[in-house]
Amino acid sequence: MPASDDAKGRGTPTQWLVIDVQIDEGQLRDHVVMELFDAGATAVEELPEGVRTAFPDTGDGRRKRDEALEVLGQLLGDSGGIAGPVAEPVAERIVPHEVWEESWRHGLGPRQVSERILVRPTWSDPVPLSEGVHELVLDPGVAFGTAEHATTRGALRLLDALCRPGQKLLDLGSGSAILSIAAALLGARTVVAVDFDPFATGAALENIARNGVGEVVTVKEAMLTPSGVVALGPVDGIMANIQSGILTELLPGIAEALRPGGWVILSGILRIEASRMQARAEQAGLSLEAEDGEDEWWSAVFRKSMEPSSR
Repeated sequence: MPASDDAKGRGTPTQWLVIDVQIDEGQLRDHVVMELFDAGATAVEELPEGVRTAFPDTGDGRRKRDEALEVLGQLLGDSGGIAGPVAEPVAERIVPHEVWEESWRHGLGPRQVSERILVRPTWSDPVPLSEGVHELVLDPGVAFGTAEHATTRGALRLLDALCRPGQKLLDLGSGSAILSIAAALLGARTVVAVDFDPFATGAALENIARNGVGEVVTVKEAMLTPSGVVALGPVDGIMANIQSGILTELLPGIAEALRPGGWVILSGILRIEASRMQARAEQAGLSLEAEDGEDEWWSAVFRKSMEPSSR
């Protein structure tokens, strides 16, 4: 998708539908995070007193907000023995974009995420770079992907070890395009960044232009399906930092889209889901090669065999 004037501002709704969930640490909190992602949240902020997410105040955003509230009501109203009941755990509010933007920008600064990648927000001053380190300048807009979440950092660390010059890659659920841009800076020949959210693709296009990688990274606005992923192959590698339910559905298509010997980074997975995700990946013909864990989140590299599948 080429950049255009129409893309400008698409990542900026006028106001946000913010949901705060007061909940203690523990398994129930992990379930809340998973359910919010499954309901369509592109990011969930973890706070000392609970978690927070926001949906753009648009028709689609209101639909996702309603779905999230319904699921939260079911989960917190009857915890199923996971934890005790929580009194009035969910609060809603509408926040103007300017206020929301200022709140999530607070405290974000340059961060060297891996050996070769330093991520700097657009509002932060440049910092000296060590030899071999690439600076990725990012304005996430409303899209997921700031290097401030463990799943993004895990995917970036694994990508740093995998990405080689000349590779053809896919970034599924690309959000702000942070992984796509990192891959381009590390030498990838082509990267296709795929996301269904027009707010995310708007932010991605601006970030790609800002980092001067428009000749390498292209953006495709589309729903993710196994057949759609296959149609974008064959590729050398795939980055997929999305909720585990979608990853599970996409795994057969991911495996088919990879060239023999190709790799995939799976992220956005809770540690409690790791063994199940590994089993699903192996069923699709992929073998675990490397792991990265931070807090309650798990990321992993799986590789397709060089030999034709006998399944």
